[in-house]
Amino acid sequence: MEQGRLIVSEEEIQGLVVRMGGEINRFYGSRENEPPVLVLGILKGAFIFLADLVRKLTFPAEIEFIGASSYGTSLVSSGNVQILYEPAVSLEGRDILMVDELIDTGRTLAALSDYCREKGARSVAAAVLLDKFERREIDYHPDFIGKTIENVFVGGYGLDGGGYYRQYPAVSDFSKKTPVP
Repeated sequence: MEQGRLIVSEEEIQGLVVRMGGEINRFYGSRENEPPVLVLGILKGAFIFLADLVRKLTFPAEIEFIGASSYGTSLVSSGNVQILYEPAVSLEGRDILMVDELIDTGRTLAALSDYCREKGARSVAAAVLLDKFERREIDYHPDFIGKTIENVFVGGYGLDGGGYYRQYPAVSDFSKKTPVP
């Protein structure tokens, strides 16, 4: 399928990942005598970004996943965040770094941050590759942001529309594309 207008190239994505990895490494430091940071990837979209990002981390980290959605198969958020899959490890007393590919309304990351705290996390930080700040509906700000982008429907590098487009290596504007049936 033909891709839409390029928003973030493969090369730019890799540069953002390297920069963010450095910022996160400085934030967490050497972690001597500390338990590993629990890096919590938000499924499904974050899996590609997470894989690239964790390879840049220099401190001890454990990787786990959580599934959450406010979109389902729709292209528009319902505003209601549902946890679809819980982590297989305890969050009690852990420093958690949530990783997501995109923040727009802020509802999902805010809800997951609250979830982690309710489960006893010691600290919760968030890293997102892309920020659609003009779509923010609540006052939530990730700790690490790769790039702010315009308010268009994007796909690629883990981002989807109705489950499609995730496999493209760059991020493109798919506003004028119809999701594959």
